[in-house]
Amino acid sequence: MGKLPRFNDLQLRQMRSLIRKHCCNFQNGNCCTLDDGIDPSCAQWNSYSLQCTWFRDAVLPLAPDLQEKVLGVSSQYRQCVLCRRYFIPTGNRAIYCPKCGLSQQRKKTRERVRRHRGRV
Repeated sequence: MGKLPRFNDLQLRQMRSLIRKHCCNFQNGNCCTLDDGIDPSCAQWNSYSLQCTWFRDAVLPLAPDLQEKVLGVSSQYRQCVLCRRYFIPTGNRAIYCPKCGLSQQRKKTRERVRRHRGRV
């Protein structure tokens, strides 16, 4: 992820509100996952850039408008389960990008045919 996305002041306030309400690792200004005895303060709370992967993957999608502004990803996009890239789904049940979807389809077909032939 070459360059980290930056927040402006309004986005920072929205981000802090999201952290306070929805982040399961945030307690009293500290991050539970960083609690190793040395300054466990929340890195995302104190930064104008997107630092925390937990915040990016679990909390930021709860505010699609903020996610679109910060990451440049529209709410019509989904994230592929395998490669974690964003793609525009062709149906309401799509969980793989087209490239990963093709490989998963081949893999499942291969397994189904093996079971059918009795090779398990």
